[in-house]
Amino acid sequence: MNKQESTSFVVSESAFHHYENIDYIINCKIETVNLYIVIDQFGNIEDKGVAAQLVALTIKDKISSSEENYQQSIEKAVFAANQALIDYVTKKKYYSGIGCSSLIAIEANNYLYYTIIGNSTVFIIRDKQIQVITHKNIYPNTELKYLGNTTLKYVNVLKESLYNEDTIVLSSHSFLKQFTRIDLLKYVLSTQFDTLKVNLLTFLRQYKLKNDVSMIFIRVNNQIKKVETTQSEKHLPFIFVITLLFFLISLAFFMHTCYFLFKPYLKHFILK
Repeated sequence: MNKQESTSFVVSESAFHHYENIDYIINCKIETVNLYIVIDQFGNIEDKGVAAQLVALTIKDKISSSEENYQQSIEKAVFAANQALIDYVTKKKYYSGIGCSSLIAIEANNYLYYTIIGNSTVFIIRDKQIQVITHKNIYPNTELKYLGNTTLKYVNVLKESLYNEDTIVLSSHSFLKQFTRIDLLKYVLSTQFDTLKVNLLTFLRQYKLKNDVSMIFIRVNNQIKKVETTQSEKHLPFIFVITLLFFLISLAFFMHTCYFLFKPYLKHFILK
């Protein structure tokens, strides 16, 4: 039984002019899994966010009808959305072009399967620490930065274990411009999850945002505890390095000693 015990909410605040970037968010349940999509569209102003909606709904539709594993499901959905956006732009004959940064995640079986294409960010808050995952962590040494790009050749999907009281934040790229990751960590650790949304919206509304800010907050309540690493386990890599170094030094000393012990015999053997 794939029962998801997490709770989630969306924090979304429109930019002051609301035309430079337009976001579209999906936070829903599909059969037995939770689906999260954050799309940040940039490009043609007159499009008014239709492309972002097209990408998000295409991904949702492909994932809901897929029968493969979750990683393959996300991969196929991204390819389908990318082609749908290319076809849309071609049909409309937009000269300036339209692109979408995309973050797609599926929560299932106490794992989070996700990928990032563009400038979106995943924050994992666990044990009072925050881990930041961006496009560069998933696609090293690549120039692909958005959907709507004919150079999309492959999709990498990460798999993250989820533990009780983890907080996962799926964010559009503009989030960090208004709010640092340390600020985010402080808010999550000092605020009850059910009041976090109100506090964050109050904070964001102090500013005239240049870009839309969109975040999905997920609090995991699966009662699974992460196995604590003992002090001896933490020191294992250091002990291994010291042991290896000692072995190499001993080996070098042994070979050096053997060389001087057998040097006369080797010289005699060579001359003979």
